[in-house]
Amino acid sequence: MFLHIFLTALLSGCFCGMIGYYIHRFHIVTLSFSIAHAALAGASIALILGLDITYIALLFTILFSLIIGILYPRIRYEWELISMGFF
Repeated sequence: MFLHIFLTALLSGCFCGMIGYYIHRFHIVTLSFSIAHAALAGASIALILGLDITYIALLFTILFSLIIGILYPRIRYEWELISMGFF
């Protein structure tokens, strides 16, 4: 049991570090915070309505990502400005 916990912690630490590198390299730190807050808003609404938290949070995350993806080429501002508008 301890070995599974240790391997999970080790792998998640490695993967989070690698993902964090690319988030910082591509200057999408604000975008990642905004997507996380969209998931939080979806989970909060799901709790209030008594729905499944995981699916509603995933739905809000996908919808937010699609909205940002559609607006970015049309508005021609940086990712940070668009995501902070929703944040």
